[in-house]
Amino acid sequence: MISDDDHNTIDEPTSLGFSEDVSAGFKALGWITITADNTHGDMDPFKNLLLSAFGETEKPPFIRCKYPEEDAEFEVVLSGGLLPNWESCLSKWSVSDPVDATRGYSEKCLNQLVKVLPGLIGESADLASSDKVYLQGSGEFQLNSFYGRNIRYGLREHAMAAISNGIALHKSGPIPFASTFLMFSDYMKKSTRLSALIHAGVNIYYDS
Repeated sequence: MISDDDHNTIDEPTSLGFSEDVSAGFKALGWITITADNTHGDMDPFKNLLLSAFGETEKPPFIRCKYPEEDAEFEVVLSGGLLPNWESCLSKWSVSDPVDATRGYSEKCLNQLVKVLPGLIGESADLASSDKVYLQGSGEFQLNSFYGRNIRYGLREHAMAAISNGIALHKSGPIPFASTFLMFSDYMKKSTRLSALIHAGVNIYYDS
């Protein structure tokens, strides 16, 4: 038997209405009890645990799977929300700090926001460094790796804008923003206009 220990019921956290040690209960009944922690993202240890448990012929196995922190963050992504206590994670600036260009301030804000808004995805048509919209430390979204939060479109402004609309309208959590030079915006005006008409929620960053 595999138990999903996610600490939640429909109405409330399990801690408000249930205090039984389930593993201890099954152990008292003669079961083999195993707790699997933090198996998210790496299924090999969990697979080996299952093979070991199901190889037992004397007693039935009870496997308790703890709900990992990564999945809790995934729930935040799906809701399009901010991480708990997000205010304490942000840096503070002073008016006495050195003056920077608008793009510089935008870069600072985006790279603070990416820490507390797990659904934020940055997209650029070959101008991430020029527009200063690259999300530092967030990796690249690639064919064989979907964990990156920076998507590079090359010289494809229209594709970028259209795909941004699709990501936003899917309503599955990701919050995309597109970026290019203002002089190249003609290439993406149809998709940008559509985004505005249907309130897709796509943000677009230009070079000024």
